[in-house]
Amino acid sequence: MFTYTPNSTITIKDGVYTILSGKTGNHKTFKVATHVSSNPEKPSYWNNKQIVSIRIAKEDNNVDNTDCWFAFGHVTKTEICVWRKRTNENRFGIEFFERLAVVAAKLMNAISASNSQEITINGNTILFAVDCMACGETLYNPESIRKGIGPVCEKKARAGKGITTSSATSTIAQPDQYVSAKLNRSVKLDGISI
Repeated sequence: MFTYTPNSTITIKDGVYTILSGKTGNHKTFKVATHVSSNPEKPSYWNNKQIVSIRIAKEDNNVDNTDCWFAFGHVTKTEICVWRKRTNENRFGIEFFERLAVVAAKLMNAISASNSQEITINGNTILFAVDCMACGETLYNPESIRKGIGPVCEKKARAGKGITTSSATSTIAQPDQYVSAKLNRSVKLDGISI
């Protein structure tokens, strides 16, 4: 069993983050969103808590709906607390999510404290996800995030189909602009919208 003892306070901004493993070259995308109760008269336990989800959709699926995200924990003052029951029911298992939460918390905390779009720590890179400058779809792939344009739009640009390649020069919106535009989407957790 994997155990982790946090030793410092963390602060993570709401947003969508893509983490690129320096070891495997694979990436995972996470969403951190503060839950706001739909009934202010009777707020839920999760009101004003940051819920952490992982994107489980295929890379070629650009549909960003509630089925793409698996909520697996929440942010505390010192860590991402993994929901044991929920993650044990998932095919990856609890240990996968516990290890992922440790790395994600460190990287999300570091990038939230900086004004950078991308940082690398111990070989792992974290990037704020952004929207494609051509079509407005959210980009999750690290290469596309760095370019500021998705592969389909880039292909159209190269073929001269109405998108200029000069628009793909990585003029990326600031994370706060992205957060305000994108995090109004809700996540369903056991039938409850978060």
